[in-house]
Amino acid sequence: MTAGHGIAHSEDVVVRAGAGVGVDVGREGEGVLHGAQLWVALPDAERGRARAFTLHEPAPQVVAGGLRVSVFTGDLAGVSGPERGFTPLVGAELVPTVATGDAGERTGDLALDASYEHLLAPMAGEVTVDGTTVGAGQGLFLGTNRDTVSLTLSSDARVLLLGGAPFEEEIVMWWNFVARTHDEVVEAREQWNAGGDPRFGEVEYPGGERLTAPPLPSVRLRSRGRRR
Repeated sequence: MTAGHGIAHSEDVVVRAGAGVGVDVGREGEGVLHGAQLWVALPDAERGRARAFTLHEPAPQVVAGGLRVSVFTGDLAGVSGPERGFTPLVGAELVPTVATGDAGERTGDLALDASYEHLLAPMAGEVTVDGTTVGAGQGLFLGTNRDTVSLTLSSDARVLLLGGAPFEEEIVMWWNFVARTHDEVVEAREQWNAGGDPRFGEVEYPGGERLTAPPLPSVRLRSRGRRR
C-alpha cells in the first residue's frame, strides 16, 4: 500500500474453518492471524503522489544453507521480491528448513548490500548472530558496512530481515500522519477529522466506527531524523 498524499484503510479479519492463508484455524470463528505491518517513509519527491494498493502473489523463495528465504521486496540471495519501494529496500522472511517441533537449529549465510543498514526482527522463535540471541518482540540491528551475515535460527523461528539505504531526510511523525512540518500535520488532522475529504477517501470500518485523530499536544511538533 502506498499512502502518498493520503489514504484510508481498514483491517478486518474474517476467519472461517478450514480456510485462510497464514491462519491457524480452530472451530468456526476462531483463529490466529500471523502478520507484520511495516511502514516506510516516502522521500520528499514522492510523498505527494497518488495513493495506490497492489496485491502480490506469495514471495519467491530460495534455500540458503539451513534457511528458507522468502523475499517480498528488493533483492537477496539471488532472487527479487515483487514489490519495489521508492527508496532502496530489502525485506525477507527467514525460516529454518525443518518442520516445527524439530529440536535442531539451522544456520545459513546471506550476502548483504553493505550500503544498507539491516535489522533482524523475530516474529517467533530466536535468531543468533555473533553470539547475540534475540527473540520475538526484540530486534537485532546489524548496522551498515556489513556485506554478509551468518545467523542461526531456532527450529520454531520466523524472522524478518529488513534493510535499506539510510534515510537522510527529517520527518514529523504523529498519530498516523507523516509530514515534514508541524503545520502539515495540523492540516492533515483537520482534513481527516472533518471526514469526506477526497485527500484520504473513505472505506467501510468494522462496526461502522470511524477512527478520529486525538487532540494535538500543546507544543509544536519537531522534526526528527536518523540517529548517527
